[in-house]
Amino acid sequence: FFKQKTAYEILSGLVGSEMCIRDSSICLTGYYLQSGNCNPLPQNCMTGTSSTNCTACYGGYFLSNSTCNACPEECSTCTSAKDCSNCSTAKYWDTTENKCVNGSSNCITPINATACTQCYEGYY
Repeated sequence: FFKQKTAYEILSGLVGSEMCIRDSSICLTGYYLQSGNCNPLPQNCMTGTSSTNCTACYGGYFLSNSTCNACPEECSTCTSAKDCSNCSTAKYWDTTENKCVNGSSNCITPINATACTQCYEGYY
């Protein structure tokens, strides 16, 4: 059921001692298994079932119709092009403009244009 393989047998770029793995092909993130071979998934696709079907995307991208699309500018976590749950430092998601915008001055983590949950040192 399990057999021992060297790191080189698994991936030529790996360095290390022997390790136990399941005696079947296992693909690295960003690849899918087809007919015993690991093939690359589409760009920005972390997991999927074919060259055209993603099931999860890397950070900064969202899944739509089995395709990974970029989050809005300055957004690292989103569920669509019109939604961001994690804007860059000192920015918040403006639902009217559908983009990350600057919060109030001296605010690290703004909620909106006037509210702040964390200020820069020396400010409150």
